[in-house]
Amino acid sequence: ATGDAVSPRDFAPPLRDINSPDLYLPAMAFITYVLTIGYIKGTRRAFNPEVLQDTFSTCLLTLVLEVGLMKGGLYSLGGAYVRIPWLDLCVYASYKYVSIALGLLIGIFMGTAVYNGVMLYVSAATAFFVYKSMHRAVPRPGHEATGHKRRMYYLLACAGLQLLVMLFLGFTRDLGESTIFRGLGRDALADAVEAPGPNEVDV
Repeated sequence: ATGDAVSPRDFAPPLRDINSPDLYLPAMAFITYVLTIGYIKGTRRAFNPEVLQDTFSTCLLTLVLEVGLMKGGLYSLGGAYVRIPWLDLCVYASYKYVSIALGLLIGIFMGTAVYNGVMLYVSAATAFFVYKSMHRAVPRPGHEATGHKRRMYYLLACAGLQLLVMLFLGFTRDLGESTIFRGLGRDALADAVEAPGPNEVDV
């Protein structure tokens, strides 16, 4: 540390430090999210190649804006001692795609009602995860009371930003009812149609 400032934590490579930011999982989840949106559109007969392009562009633009806001917030804390690499901020802002992709996959099988509940939970959980991760990454400002308050507000803003973006990207009207329950209902209807009536007599 230098003066009253505490230096940011230096992580070891991901293979040797489980807390090190790792872009592999968020990148795979990002791709999975885009492809899942395309699949959902396809089940509604609303798919075309532009769906993947538009979804990818929206996610990329949103990510750039998020990372820009997070970096700008660090400068407001004091750019002289708060130095977090751009790529690390990109990792922290991309973890949400794991939760969104998981929620969508659950929604495909369980329907909109379950999906909405799952998304509320995973959004809150991801926001808390980002808060705790950034809490470890952003150094404490020393003994200045206002600096501690600004740091706390910044961490809460990062968590709240993830929550809002997840609800925005995860919003969809294309899931419909549960495919499991729909399949069970279709099978039950088929059995009812095929079953002989009480007045039918075998000849």
